Amino acid sequence: MKKDILILTGASGFLGRHLAHELSHDFKVRAVSHHALRVKGVSDYKIGDLKDSTFLEQALKGSNVVVHCAAITNTMDPNLESVNVHYTERLVRAAKTAKVKRFVYISTENVTYQCKDPYTQSKALAEFIVLESFKDALILRPSLIFGRSDKRYLGIFVKAIRMLPLVPVFSQRACMLQPIHVEDVAKLTLQGLRLNKKGVFTLVGGGPMSFSEIGHFFAQRIGKTCLFVPIPGFLIKGVSSLLAFGPKKAKRLHFMLENAFLMRNVNVRTLEENFAHTLPPLKERLKDIFL
Repeated sequence: MKKDILILTGASGFLGRHLAHELSHDFKVRAVSHHALRVKGVSDYKIGDLKDSTFLEQALKGSNVVVHCAAITNTMDPNLESVNVHYTERLVRAAKTAKVKRFVYISTENVTYQCKDPYTQSKALAEFIVLESFKDALILRPSLIFGRSDKRYLGIFVKAIRMLPLVPVFSQRACMLQPIHVEDVAKLTLQGLRLNKKGVFTLVGGGPMSFSEIGHFFAQRIGKTCLFVPIPGFLIKGVSSLLAFGPKKAKRLHFMLENAFLMRNVNVRTLEENFAHTLPPLKERLKDIFL
């Protein structure tokens, strides 16, 4: 049976590469990008100027589905609004012109928790733009994404555990995490398309865990004794407030700290029921960081 053409943006990114592979099971994946790339699962490439609406309209011609994953995540990047908001506007217009039937937008859990940083605001605005034109769009808001050989976020946490005998962490009262494996985000995206899901969903990989719980699990995997010291929330808030007046790097850290003060508690069983998909145990998935 002939596969429908699916447009994927951000195909060369950490999540994008996994999306390309997973979505290729059901679709002919066409990557739209401003630079040359080769990604497993992508069968067609359209390379051009993403600020050119005519190029986008041509690139989307003949497609039935758009999965918009491309984004800038650095909240202090000067191109943040240009990519996350204006590019989304052009892509949505091109999708309407091409008579695309389904639109999936990959957002962030930060929108669910109404974080105030520029990155979150740009993603919230992009969601609004998508839903204005595609009332039946599927908006996915992944929590902290991790995966095999991950050198970001949780990967940095693992590095600290390897290097330090004592690791400061957010207290359980200030922050709970529900990280999700990058492969599970990709699988839920495909499942959402298979089920013709619409609406907004926050994607998590399991029940809430504290930094200390995750840290002890990592330390056990490494085979190291490590002391995790919870830092009172008011001290972190105080440091964060000072960083807000500093240079760009300091301000970026300020927003990261502010966004960490989230008591995540998404019901993973409800998510599994909505997508008719059972997620692997979170601790089993966390082992992937060491592979």
